[in-house]
Parts: sequence; C-alpha cells; structure tokens
Amino acid sequence: MALTHLHMPLLEHEPSETPVFTAANLLEAARVRKGVSKVSVPAGCLLDFDGELVRYLVAMGSAEEDSAWPCFHTRLYRWRVGGAEYGVIGGTVGAPFAVLVARNCLLSGAVFSSASPRRGL
Repeated sequence: MALTHLHMPLLEHEPSETPVFTAANLLEAARVRKGVSKVSVPAGCLLDFDGELVRYLVAMGSAEEDSAWPCFHTRLYRWRVGGAEYGVIGGTVGAPFAVLVARNCLLSGAVFSSASPRRGL
C-alpha cells in the first residue's frame, strides 16, 4: 500500500505555527480534568525511573503522596529530610517521558529536577 494516500491531520500544519501540545497546556488540561487545584511542588524534584526509591520511602513512612499532583501516569511523593522537602516521582522510564515530567515539575514550582542513578538500595 502506498503511503501517498495516507491522511495525517496531526502532521498537516505549518512548522512555524505555535504548538498546542506544550507541557504547560498539557499540565493545565490534566489539572482541569482531574479537578485539582494548582499547587507548588517542592523546589527539588527527583525522577526515580523504576520507582524503587519511591517504594522504599513509602514503606519506611518517609514519603507521602501528593493528591494534588495533576499529571496522569505518575504520582508525586513529598519526602522530608530534616528541614528540607523534596518531590520524588517514580516510574519515569523513557527519555521523552522523563523530560515531560521534569518540565511539569519546573512548571509547578520546582527550581531543580534531576534523575536518580540506579545503583540499588
């Protein structure tokens, strides 16, 4: 089958047009859809690719889920150490997805977002 007859509306636009699928637009749409209010995340957020750190922190009673995190497919946990608070998000495997989640953290008030290296707990 020749691809010359394939209709792809998503790709039928001028490259110079303003994108509609921006991280900010997706974040706001998720917030509205989930019915949660806009909240700030901790200044430092850690992406835990496989969720091992999140599971450990929750099991130890050191982290609590933030029910106001609007993003689908992830959960933000708040982890307090001494007087500091951090955000930890598990299950961010895959570079494009991790970049989107990191951008959502920054749009939600984080000033630093990083990925955790995998060395085991």
